Amino acid sequence: YTFTGLNAGTGTVARVCRVFADSDLSLDEIMETDNQRTLGYTPESRADFIITDIALSTTNPPVGSNFVANVTVKNTGYKSGDAGYVDVWANKATNVTANSTLRGDKNQYVGTLNTNATKVLTFTGIQAGSNAVPRVFRAIVDSRASKVEIVETNNQETVNYTVGP
Repeated sequence: YTFTGLNAGTGTVARVCRVFADSDLSLDEIMETDNQRTLGYTPESRADFIITDIALSTTNPPVGSNFVANVTVKNTGYKSGDAGYVDVWANKATNVTANSTLRGDKNQYVGTLNTNATKVLTFTGIQAGSNAVPRVFRAIVDSRASKVEIVETNNQETVNYTVGP
């Protein structure tokens, strides 16, 4: 038999896969003690990049002005890794899907982050917009989807702000 789609887990902790034939003991056998086999393994360790903070220089930028955003990236994974790019949008209310052609209003290369390391990227000259309305600033790390991570769905974060008169 071939079992597919089993979750091997992640991390550096050794694990055991156990296979048990006739596990419900529904068949009478000559020997009942040889129905199990185990195989030890350690799952592949990976990095995992997240946005932990977005700090805007103002949450009420005037219409037509520019502002600054500091975006903090962290590697919460089990090993070092290249976080790729962070892309940001001045106003993007919906989630984006990381892919090789994704480009925000601005982007910066993060580089390699060790486990639990953080890096703050400063984005300048972000345009507030031409009308006084609520907006959603969005940032996504590994925006080009070039790295395999522990979790691929935790790479983006948002902050709400309002463009003022």
